[in-house]
Amino acid sequence: MNRLALMLVLSTFFSTSQDQVHLPTLHPELISGPWETVSAIGIDGVFFQFVTGSSGPSGNLQIAWQTVDIRVYHREEGKETGGWFSTMFKAAPESSDVNDASTRFDGERLRIHFTGITDLKPFDLDITFSPNEQTWAGTWSRSGQTFNVTLERPSANGVFTPSDFVGDWQGETNIFVESGSLHIRESRDGILSAWLDRTMFGTDFKTKTVHRDQRNGELLQVNPVPGTELILETSNAAGPVYRYRAKLSEDRQMITGQWDNGSGGGLSAPQEFRRSL
Repeated sequence: MNRLALMLVLSTFFSTSQDQVHLPTLHPELISGPWETVSAIGIDGVFFQFVTGSSGPSGNLQIAWQTVDIRVYHREEGKETGGWFSTMFKAAPESSDVNDASTRFDGERLRIHFTGITDLKPFDLDITFSPNEQTWAGTWSRSGQTFNVTLERPSANGVFTPSDFVGDWQGETNIFVESGSLHIRESRDGILSAWLDRTMFGTDFKTKTVHRDQRNGELLQVNPVPGTELILETSNAAGPVYRYRAKLSEDRQMITGQWDNGSGGGLSAPQEFRRSL
């Protein structure tokens, strides 16, 4: 495969853009979603959201592009501040310029040097993922101090009994959705986080080309409802908001609901999920 060009676009709070050459992340499902470290000043986290586009003849799809949205956040006493950093990989040999970048991500190591003036204070982050340990480890510098950090999946860590919704849930497929899974975690401060993995595909019958759109770590806003329900909402600022009222079965092994945007439209995602972990 040709080497891929990375175009960095700092979005939401950030406007600087550069290019950096890297290969795409081949197993984004291992990295997508939130990772957190807890300290005396609150919870610091990094959230990864991937979209991977592939195309080609059936059985021989090749990655054409991949975007990685990285949200860095800090939460203290229930108040959260954060911002998004985005990278984009394209399988285009003509896009080969390489410039210095304030954000670098190669699928295993993440480095961010942020000096902007926003609610998110300036920081330097340098962490590396360990597949065996399922952690990110490295350094996080801010306010002139450097801290050694280890980031793990959000967890109550024995402080309290987590919600019955916490876990990994595998969705049932249909003719529009090849696969999908829902992931819910609860942080040390009781805040729930959720993300969706799903794959959509289509075929160009004239060229017999298959197109696959794989999304890992699609961020969902969580709104708790008293009892055995949750309301999950997509958070894509560029598109419609879809709401899913998740109902938990009596045996706590199934989640059912329906994705709805309020005008009759539905999200290409499973409607039912079975607990897998």
